[in-house]
Amino acid sequence: MKKRVFIVLCVSVLAAMLLASCSGDPGLNPDRTPKPAPTAGSDEQGSNGGDNEVDIEVQPGSGDPSPITGLDMNGKYKPVAVMVENLAAARPQSGVIDADLVYEANAEGGITRWLAIFQSKMPKVVGPVRSVRHYYMYLAEQWDAYLVHYGQSFIAKSMFDKINVKRLNGLYDEKLFTRDSSRKAPHNVYTNVGDCRKKIDFPQKCKGFQFSSGDVSQGEPYQKITIPYHGSENVVSYQYDEAEKRNLRFVNGKKNTDRETGKQLSAKNIIVQYAKHSILEPGAGYRDVKVIGSGKAKYFIGGRCFDGTWKREGEDNPTIYYDGSGKEVMLQPGNTWIQLVQTDMQVTVK
Repeated sequence: MKKRVFIVLCVSVLAAMLLASCSGDPGLNPDRTPKPAPTAGSDEQGSNGGDNEVDIEVQPGSGDPSPITGLDMNGKYKPVAVMVENLAAARPQSGVIDADLVYEANAEGGITRWLAIFQSKMPKVVGPVRSVRHYYMYLAEQWDAYLVHYGQSFIAKSMFDKINVKRLNGLYDEKLFTRDSSRKAPHNVYTNVGDCRKKIDFPQKCKGFQFSSGDVSQGEPYQKITIPYHGSENVVSYQYDEAEKRNLRFVNGKKNTDRETGKQLSAKNIIVQYAKHSILEPGAGYRDVKVIGSGKAKYFIGGRCFDGTWKREGEDNPTIYYDGSGKEVMLQPGNTWIQLVQTDMQVTVK
């Protein structure tokens, strides 16, 4: 039976804690400078449904729990979301290892980009930063995250005034962006998430997933997940490490590592979110990914895999993730990767 500590001692205590944790500046990570990669090649939280009670198990004596990870908040709720490139020339990427939440979704031609959301840690080197697509704006919007990107598709530009998300666009304001001379443009733009965070001048509503550190009883155990975004360029896989209780990330059979530290990327929780895809502009291949609506989902939590559904009722609503019985899914404390895939994607689980 799962042991849970509900952060609901009383309504007043919960309100006070969330109010306290949704305002203030977090400490920055130790300084890191970009290092050339041996070879060529920043959002932030999950939401549990607005006013729903946030169920987080924390250790006694810890600080305010993050609604994104269930671990220490490390400051007020001020998430920053960064568009990060995922072409081979962009790997290994920098700083994404410190993200609380990462979305991976198709851009064009089977190539994906990442929306990395930062709250608990503010890495000083994140990138390569690239241009935004409109559906990533919807993803950042549901966390009230400050969206950092460098350029945009013409479709995204046409929706800048329609989607309620505050942005920093390096195409028009380069002050907080740097170029790494060891890499070729456009795969060489980086930013400091802590500096971006200082520009936030608007209120951000505290949101979060549901958490429990108890053992997961439903579903079946697994060892490996394979997500074939692109047959030759981007086959994502995760291997579950029983000792570390984490999912180690690979791309095309090779470890997906952080450029700054050399460490392998990993996820405590993985959500495969099936969404409708369509091509809006055949010439450039710009597409639409329906992140508002509903669909099937597959969860990899605590070493066990089980099916469920997701639902986002509207632009002003968060995405809610449900298990097969219709109950909201409980994540384990830690970071989460959400893999947005086409409805007919054949995800292999072993």
